[in-house]
Amino acid sequence: MVARGQAALPDLRRPIVGQSAEQIIDQVMELGEGTRFMVLAPVVRGRKGEYGKLLDELRAEGFARVKIDDRLRMLEESIVSISATSTTSRSSSTAW
Repeated sequence: MVARGQAALPDLRRPIVGQSAEQIIDQVMELGEGTRFMVLAPVVRGRKGEYGKLLDELRAEGFARVKIDDRLRMLEESIVSISATSTTSRSSSTAW
């Protein structure tokens, strides 16, 4: 059970907690073959500025998606502006 005011996974009702890379890998390896999943990691939080260069770098590193202001966006689309209070996460999506 999750305490009031604590972040939780909506479908599992488990609290969101920090995990090491090894813990994440262990959980991914337990997924069934063909299971789709997404790993998100924060890149920018509440910083003012222009992020076109950052988006270009993420594209060059092979990332496919970013989540900006709670909206999942494909890096192949033209992303014109990001608000000063945006939270941007890079996303690596894989099917096993």
